Amino acid sequence: MRKIRNFKVNLREREVIHNLKLITEIKEFTPQLQEAVRKEMERAKEYLSPASVFDTFEVEESIEKFGLEIEQSLKVSSISIIIATVGQDIEKEIENATNRDEKIISQIINAIGMEALNSTLNFIYKILNEDARKEESELLQNEKISGDMEKEIIKKFDAKRINVYVTENNQVKPVYTAVGLAKWVPRKKR
Repeated sequence: MRKIRNFKVNLREREVIHNLKLITEIKEFTPQLQEAVRKEMERAKEYLSPASVFDTFEVEESIEKFGLEIEQSLKVSSISIIIATVGQDIEKEIENATNRDEKIISQIINAIGMEALNSTLNFIYKILNEDARKEESELLQNEKISGDMEKEIIKKFDAKRINVYVTENNQVKPVYTAVGLAKWVPRKKR
C-alpha cells in the first residue's frame, strides 16, 4: 500500500466555476464573482491537505476482500483501489464562511473542494497509469465508487493512515473523500 500526502493539486478555474453553477442557482457570472473565485482558489492551499492511500490487487483478491464485482468480458488482470481526500480543514472554512453570512464564499469553497478532490484522484490515476505501463498493461477509465460499497472499502482498507473513516452514523469523514477503482488490462500487442 502506498500513501501520498500534501502534494500540489491542480485547480482548474473552469471546473470550479462549473461546480459552482451545479450547486447554486447562479445564472450569470459577473466579473466580481469571477474575481471572488480566483481569490479563493489562491487561498485554497491554506486549507487543502490532499492525501491518498492506494494499492493494487489481483482480481480474485479484490473480489474476496472488498466484494467487488468485475465484468468477465473486460479481461481485467488487476484492480487498483484509491482512497483520496483533501482533508477536514476545508469543512471548517465552509462553516466559518457560513457563520459570517458569506453564503457565496462557502459555495465557492465547496466548488473548490469538489475540484480538488477530483484533481487528487486524477493525480493518483496518473501514477498508477505509469505503473501499469511498466507492467505492459493499461488502465481503463477511473471509476468512482459511492454508497455502501464506498463505505465497505474504507472500512476494510487502511484509510485511517490519511484520517479517513466511517462514523458510527455511517457517514464518510472527511466529507471531501472519494474512492476510485482503476482496472488494469493487458496491453494489446501490435
